[in-house]
Amino acid sequence: MKISLPTATQITKELIAEGLLEEKGELQSTGGRRAKALSAVVNARLAVGLGITKNHIALVLINIVGEILKYERIHQPYVSGEAYYREVSERLEHFLDENGVDRQKVLGVGISFPGIINPDKGQIAYSHVLGIEAVLFDSVSSLFFLSLLFPQ
Repeated sequence: MKISLPTATQITKELIAEGLLEEKGELQSTGGRRAKALSAVVNARLAVGLGITKNHIALVLINIVGEILKYERIHQPYVSGEAYYREVSERLEHFLDENGVDRQKVLGVGISFPGIINPDKGQIAYSHVLGIEAVLFDSVSSLFFLSLLFPQ
């Protein structure tokens, strides 16, 4: 993909204005004006990982360069049903609150399950470990992200 210098400059200015890029000094001159060194603002955006296993849930918070900011593993035996997902959602909320996470900075939450998924049908097709099959992604994710969608 090719873009013009004015387009690249405009995009760079927008990313700096949004707090996603910052100037980190100047580079060696190769003739003419010295180029500015730019860097991602590493904690400007965050991602959350949620791992569900037979006996535990794992929560991880990372920044945009992939550094792990916080990791927690909690004993929480899996039980199929809405009550379990609500409990996990509460633990996720507590994890985010405990770590002072501004919900506006969260790019998304990834959820992992042991098993086989069917992306065409939008479901966990089968998990021998958890004893589930044909669980729709929406039925799981809809219980998790109300505070991310509607921050207070």
